[in-house]
Amino acid sequence: MYIALVNVRRSEKPVIPMGLLSLAAMLEKHGFTVTIDDLVYEEEELKLIERLAETKPDIIGFSFLTTAVARTINLVDKAAKAVPHAIRIGGGAHCTGLPEKSLQDINLHYVIAGEGEYPLLDLCTRLRDGKPVESVNGLVYRSGEKIIANPIGGFIEDLNELPLPAWHLINMESYLFPPGYIKGLFYKRTVPVMTSRGCPSHCIFCSSPGIFGRRIRRRSVDNVMNEISILRERFNIDGIFFLDDTFTLNTDWVLEFCRQMKAQNINLPWSCQTRVNVVTKPLLQTMKDSGCVQVDYGIESGSDRILKVIKKGTTVELIKKAFAIAHEVGLRTYGSILIGNPTETLEDIRMTKELLKEIKPSLTLFNFLTPMPGSELYDMALANGWMSDKYQYLFSYDTRTADVPLMAANMDAATLRSIRSELQNAVFLRNYMSYLNLRNTAFLAELAWVSLKHPAAICKGVVKAIRNRAFDDLADTVYYVYCMDKRR
Repeated sequence: MYIALVNVRRSEKPVIPMGLLSLAAMLEKHGFTVTIDDLVYEEEELKLIERLAETKPDIIGFSFLTTAVARTINLVDKAAKAVPHAIRIGGGAHCTGLPEKSLQDINLHYVIAGEGEYPLLDLCTRLRDGKPVESVNGLVYRSGEKIIANPIGGFIEDLNELPLPAWHLINMESYLFPPGYIKGLFYKRTVPVMTSRGCPSHCIFCSSPGIFGRRIRRRSVDNVMNEISILRERFNIDGIFFLDDTFTLNTDWVLEFCRQMKAQNINLPWSCQTRVNVVTKPLLQTMKDSGCVQVDYGIESGSDRILKVIKKGTTVELIKKAFAIAHEVGLRTYGSILIGNPTETLEDIRMTKELLKEIKPSLTLFNFLTPMPGSELYDMALANGWMSDKYQYLFSYDTRTADVPLMAANMDAATLRSIRSELQNAVFLRNYMSYLNLRNTAFLAELAWVSLKHPAAICKGVVKAIRNRAFDDLADTVYYVYCMDKRR
């Protein structure tokens, strides 16, 4: 049985579709023929539809975020006409957050919610063998006029049993170019690796627990080290970014990982995401000694009151302490800030400004608070009228590049946009100074050359930056043009 997996997205960034690589590896392990298409640009859709019509897959699986729902609706309709006999399945974060609605809105036969490896394998096996599918965990399907949503089953207890990602199904070279996954630094061939699943935190804006649950499950250190060794040998990588929601929750695991990195003489720079309440100076020092170059923290706000409102589980003092010890041991720091939190006032924003002046992140990004399906915030936004579900797919859910916020809880969109521009401009030089060195001369020259090749796009970026009074908008445009040129 031939299964075509399609990653539908709107972002041009070179982000390896790790979810599909894991699904594909599991399917291949059990005898299925699998292909992966990672769609970035519209012209790629036509080629995909032509190829599907020619190869006639038995099953087409579509993975997509909320940012790409409108595009997915259109693409699935085209696929249904090109390959009418194929079973169409949807999955991913959006389907997990809004499983029944995904089946209602999109021309799919089935939707799978939650951790997908075993449910998708179970569904495909039953379809191949002509067996009933109604008992598949997390399956959403039609029964007459009704839509039935099965409960999400148990999570994978032993992550070591998962096969390594099916890197051979994509062109890895099209993802391995600078500046790479480690935000604010410059590496040519960085890759993402996930060592654990699950997050025990209760942040109202996060939908991750809906997919992976709240209980942490970890791969063994040996299993992770094996993956790193293969990536080095096969792709000559020069850096790693760990995708785990909170990398340092298990101190003993991290210490053993660091020991193995040194013992095996890996000598690769790496970075991770974590929380300010689960780091210590000895831990960060050990991480740095094993190659860690940066830690990424979700700051979100400089107001303790707002941190409680969004259920972050941290305090301003913990934030200050975490950044202080990171600076002390010589690690770069990345911090993210949310703008437009419920009940947030200009005084809260002032406190955030003051905090940033004190902790001085190496890189700071500012995102509009966005109600992602599957998060507590999404339900709050609908219940309080902060966002209309009637228009949700017409707005951008891209928290980084959205021109205007998707929801307005306590301030109007114009005010929030002005605040973000002001904050972005205040840290612009610190954010980008790390790129301006002799080591990056070739990269900077390439950026300049690519910009000259696409004057219309750059002009639009200039206009956008002037309109929003935000230098970041021009930087984002240059990066978009660069990624577009690289991929094509």
